This record gives sequence, structure tokens and C-alpha cells, in this order.
Amino acid sequence: MEALRRANEASLQERADALNILAICLLRLSDNLAAIERLNEAKELYERLGARERVATVLNNLGNAHYALANYAQAALCYEQSLHLREELGDKRGIASCHNNLGNVHQATADYARALQAHQESLRLREELGLKAGIADSLNNIGNVYQALSDYPEALAHYHRSLKIVEEQGDDFRKFNALNNIGRAYHNSGHHNEALSAFKACFALLNEREDKWNLALLHNNVSDVYLAKGDFDEAKAHSEEALRLAREVGDKKLVAEAYANLGVALTHLGDFERAENHLRQSIALLELIEARHSACFAYLQLGKLYATKTKAERYD
Repeated sequence: MEALRRANEASLQERADALNILAICLLRLSDNLAAIERLNEAKELYERLGARERVATVLNNLGNAHYALANYAQAALCYEQSLHLREELGDKRGIASCHNNLGNVHQATADYARALQAHQESLRLREELGLKAGIADSLNNIGNVYQALSDYPEALAHYHRSLKIVEEQGDDFRKFNALNNIGRAYHNSGHHNEALSAFKACFALLNEREDKWNLALLHNNVSDVYLAKGDFDEAKAHSEEALRLAREVGDKKLVAEAYANLGVALTHLGDFERAENHLRQSIALLELIEARHSACFAYLQLGKLYATKTKAERYD
């Protein structure tokens, strides 16, 4: 009987682990609703097994899925439940991760004071544990809060601190993230040439590996800069490359963002029919994955298209 019980437990463990891995893959593909379904199944199995550490991990992943869907209240609840379990287990690394994720939720809901508090607590724990990668991540996230507050000098200071750490560690993945954020901060503060320089350094980091997802992200970011500079042909070219790569990796959000940028560029180039088609495709995808904030942006661009088109027709 004991052997049978252990066999059943092993079977449950394997199924739960498989469900969790599948959910992570679905999260990467922005299929968040399917990910939530699998994670809830995994959570139930881990609870039956009494595997509290794994329950905490699944709750964290559930929080990530709800966060991606802009279900911020539900995301916060999952992160808080994970935090409670990790505090009971004395898992400081996990506690730091939960504070980090809660900081992202608070930022998304424009509660910047709580966002900074959460990220600073995450940073404190990671510094206590000597987690260099985690320290760099926390500094990046603190920079993101300051960027949301339009405090670009403070944002850039944190991004550069993060960049220094990851360069010392030889961590090209996090170096890419820091440089990408530096590029965004320069772009948002109107320093477009500095932004392009940062993004160029990001391209150089990806030069020796086929990272289509990050290449698509970069082309979208560079397209943003050229749109701001009024160079709509360059914006169109980068948006088209972003769209091609995003389709290959199957990331709906990246595809939608590329469609939106391409629609904006085509609006300015006077190709209203194609611009409307691309913006509508962007909206359809963003509504499918329930990315509400991005969908609002696409609707705004569609409205601007109609205004531009009407004005152009009036003076034909």
C-alpha cells in the first residue's frame, strides 16, 4: 500500500510539474487564459501533495498571468498569497521576488509610492542575500517607476547602476534589459539620438544569437523613436521587421504592437486604407489577449487616423 501511495504521489507530482511547465510556455506565447487554467490545475495537485513551496511558485505564475491580462487586483492577491507562504517557509529569495512582483502591480495601478516601497524592500533583501542578478532587476524596476513618474534623471541613474552590475557579471541578458530601458528613458525624455545609440548597443548584443523575440521588441522600440523623429519611412521599415519576427515567434502582443506602429507610420505616409487595416488588426489581437492599456493606445491612433483622413479629404 505504501508503494502504491508513493507511486500515486509521484504521478501527481509529474502531472503538476508538467502543467506548470506548459503554463510557463503559454505565458511566453501570451495565451494567458489557457495558462491560468493549467496553473489552477497544478495548484490543486500541489495542494493535495502538501508541496507548499511549489504552491507558492504556482501562485506567483498565476499572478504573472493575471498581471499580463491587466487583472491587477487578482494578480496582487496571488502575489500576496505566495508572499504569505514564502514568509512561513522563511524563503527570503521568494519573499524578495513577491515584493518585486507586487511593485510591478502597484506601478501598473499608478500607486507609485507603494511600488517604490515594494521594489526597495525587494532590493534590500536581495542585497542582504548578495543576489547580484536580483539586485540588477530591482534597480531596473525602481528605474521603471521613476520613468513612469517622468523623473528621467532618476530613472537613468538606476538603470546605469543596474548596467554596471551586469557588465561586471558578464550577464548579457540583463545588460540587454538595462540598455533597452535606458533607450526607452532617453526616447521618452526627447533625447532620440541617445535612445537610438542605446538600442544600437542592444542590437550588437543580439548579433551573435538568433533571439527573434528580443529583436522584434527592439525593432518596435526603434520604430517608436523614428515615429517621434518624424521619419516615417524608417519607422515603417522597422515596424515591418518587428511584425515579421513577432509572427515567427508567435507573440500576439508583439505582433499587435508592430501592427499599431505600422498603422501610425502609414497614416503619416498617407496610406489610410492599409493604416486602418493594421490598426484594426492590432486592436483585435490586443482585445483577444485582454491587453487593455495597449488597446486604448491603438484605438487612439485609429481615431487620429480618421481625423487625418477627413482633413486630407476636405482639402483634396
